Amino acid sequence: NHLQGVLNLLQPRQDADAESNAMITRAATQVAGIAQVHGILMASPARAPLSSMVVAIVEAVATLWNVPVVTSISDELLAPAYSVPEKESVPLALIVNELILNAIKHRRGAEPVNVALEPDANGVLIRISNAGSLPPGFDLSTRATASGLGLVRSLIARTSTRLTIASADGFVLSQLELSPPVIVRTGV
Repeated sequence: NHLQGVLNLLQPRQDADAESNAMITRAATQVAGIAQVHGILMASPARAPLSSMVVAIVEAVATLWNVPVVTSISDELLAPAYSVPEKESVPLALIVNELILNAIKHRRGAEPVNVALEPDANGVLIRISNAGSLPPGFDLSTRATASGLGLVRSLIARTSTRLTIASADGFVLSQLELSPPVIVRTGV
């Protein structure tokens, strides 16, 4: 797999400063997420099971950043009830990857990041939460395009997904609402 070869090249260096190594690890995380999606698509061409895709991304990010990420998936979504069409899979993987990475980078203390998949009236909710708070006056629409959230914002603009980020009671919650055509209910 060519992406695995690229991933092997993206290793932090002992002679580099912490900021440079964080940038390398961030790029490695993005490549790992894309590699996971391509691996899943090889097993089920045309559509990636949503729950499998999210679990694979969580595992890749948690491993690369050496941070605990707790995943909970509603019983209804444990079976491949929803899938992601091939053309939507990489953008969605990058969105989920960036939201998890953002939660890891901005979490308070050593608290784990939590990722939950839950059914919604229109499709599926992906909820990513971490201990912490948003900066005063936080507005997703004004985030720099060079930031991870800027990438998320640009990818969401091309899809039917909706993202909200809010903080309350010492936690930040990113909620990604997925609906067709980004996801497809299996058997429907």
